[in-house]
Amino acid sequence: MRRIFGGGRSKVPPKSLDEVGTTMDARIDTLDARIAKLDTELRKHRDAIKAMGARGGPALEQAKKRAMNVLKQKKVLEGQRDKITANVMRIDETRYTTSALEDQVEMVQALKIAANTMKKQMKKTKELDPDHVEDIMEDLQDAQERLDDLNEAMGAYDVPVDVDDTELMYEMDLLGEEVAKEALADETPAYALDIPDVPTGLGVPMSGVGEDEDAEEALAQNA
Repeated sequence: MRRIFGGGRSKVPPKSLDEVGTTMDARIDTLDARIAKLDTELRKHRDAIKAMGARGGPALEQAKKRAMNVLKQKKVLEGQRDKITANVMRIDETRYTTSALEDQVEMVQALKIAANTMKKQMKKTKELDPDHVEDIMEDLQDAQERLDDLNEAMGAYDVPVDVDDTELMYEMDLLGEEVAKEALADETPAYALDIPDVPTGLGVPMSGVGEDEDAEEALAQNA
C-alpha cells in the first residue's frame, strides 16, 4: 500500500562531522586533480600560441579562444574548491568546539563524582570530622601540659649540691694531674717501666779508699 500511494521513506540518519569532513576532503582532491589537468592543457595552448607568434592569424585567435575557455573552467573549479575548503575549515572548528565541550562535560561529571565521594567519606569517617580532629588536638595539648607539670614537680625534689670556688679549683687541679700522669704513661717506653729502683743508704764500702788516706798521713809525718 505504501508503494502504491507513496508512503513515507525511511529516515536516513544524519552524517557526523567526521563523515561530512571526509566527503568534502574527497571533493577537494577531485577538484585538485581536474585543476591540474586543466593546467596541463593551458601549458599546451601557451606553447602553441608562442609557436604561432604574430603570424598566426585566425588559427592564433582560435588557440587563444580555446585557452580562454580552459582558463575559465579552471577559475570555476578553483572557486568551488575554495568554497569547499572554507566549509572544511568551519567543520574543523565545529569539531574542535564539540570536542572541547565534550571534554568540559566529562570534567564536570568527574568533579561531581569526586565531590559526592568526598561527602560520603566525610559522613561515614569520623577521623575526617573537624570537631573530632579538634578534640584530638586538645587532648594532645592537655597531655603535654600534664607532662610539663610532672617534670616540674619532679624537679622540685632534686638534691641540692653546693660547690664553692675553692672546691671547684681543687677538683680541676686533680683532674689536671691525672691527665698529665696518663699522658706521661703513654709517652714512656714499656721497657723503662720495668727497671727496679736502686736501694739507697746501704753503706757499700769502696775498695782502696782507706789505704790512700793512710799513705797520705805517713808522708805528712816524715816531712
